[in-house]
Amino acid sequence: MTDTWTPWDSGVPYGVAGVSPAFEIVSHEGEIVIHPPQQFVAGDTWQIMATCLNADGSLMDLAGAAINWVLNDSTGQAHVYIVATPANGGVVVAPPDANNQPTGVCYIVVTPQQSAQLAPGFYMDQLRVQTTDGVASTVFQGRIEVVACLPLSVQQNGNAVLQGIGTLGGH
Repeated sequence: MTDTWTPWDSGVPYGVAGVSPAFEIVSHEGEIVIHPPQQFVAGDTWQIMATCLNADGSLMDLAGAAINWVLNDSTGQAHVYIVATPANGGVVVAPPDANNQPTGVCYIVVTPQQSAQLAPGFYMDQLRVQTTDGVASTVFQGRIEVVACLPLSVQQNGNAVLQGIGTLGGH
């Protein structure tokens, strides 16, 4: 038996190395996608994969683009909690494919230290891209729920114990 489980429909393993499951958002230039509500755990690494497309459906060239992912309060306006960019390491642009064509993919990564600072509750996020040829797009925005991390400690027999609840994986 493994220590991970896979939700019935996604095929994404949850609970691996404290990493929240990645989710993918695809949008076209000029089209603001309101992504489905997402839930992440405070103190985990968050991973978000965004595929950005031009208006004609081709993959956006993100090489050298100004990319900003922002996590705001629930109104999306009053308070900025996290800003991720390529310059601060919070956004990683996928390299071109084997034919040196753009992939249109970038990854937003929130570190455990960043997410641990967030109180449980609802937030709004937004991804904006400005390519080197001047095309500016709000790629997506939506609601993110942050939930508290359950405190874990490890017993001498190697089984994890939820404080006050009991043993996981024990016999």
